[in-house]
Amino acid sequence: MTQNEKKTDRRIERTRMSIRNAVMQLIIEKDFGQITVKELAERADINRKTFYMHYTSVQDVIEEVQNEIIDSLMVVIDQYNYLDTNFDAYVLFHSLNQIINENYEFYKKIISANSYEFLIVKVKDVLKGRLTEKFKGQISMPDAQFYLYAEYLTSGIMAMYTEWFTMDPQPSLEVLAEAASKISFGGVKLAVMEDTPQLLKS
Repeated sequence: MTQNEKKTDRRIERTRMSIRNAVMQLIIEKDFGQITVKELAERADINRKTFYMHYTSVQDVIEEVQNEIIDSLMVVIDQYNYLDTNFDAYVLFHSLNQIINENYEFYKKIISANSYEFLIVKVKDVLKGRLTEKFKGQISMPDAQFYLYAEYLTSGIMAMYTEWFTMDPQPSLEVLAEAASKISFGGVKLAVMEDTPQLLKS
């Protein structure tokens, strides 16, 4: 790659980042259906023609932001061996909470506003899939029971964060991490250590 090509690539990425940052700001201020390409372009300090050189729609930008959120969560999720006896779930949730702290208002909005529910559903499904990959084959139990545990774990984690954002007064993120670590992975450890009850009879 030539020096000019590198400069062009950096310029393109700066423009795309500006657009993504702008849509995150607008998400905090507005529901999904209220954000327009015109407003997004103005917030990113570009014209509509430049916007369409990089994205096809507001939804397109939001999907890229969604993928960035998922990537940042997966970096944290993939750090740990959850069945290791030395695994400390508090450290996991503390790391997740650091991500939230970086864009608190943004995460509060997408978790609390119905118009952004599709973002949370996608994050939950990806989280469930990744945890399934990490646990599957290491736990001896019927598939049906395993998937029920995975659904319970991921739905429970998402529900705790949703509730935390709406609490008044709001406890600290440290309190949330402590509670989430004890309830979620503490229950999983108990489940896999005990004899697995049969949910399906052959």
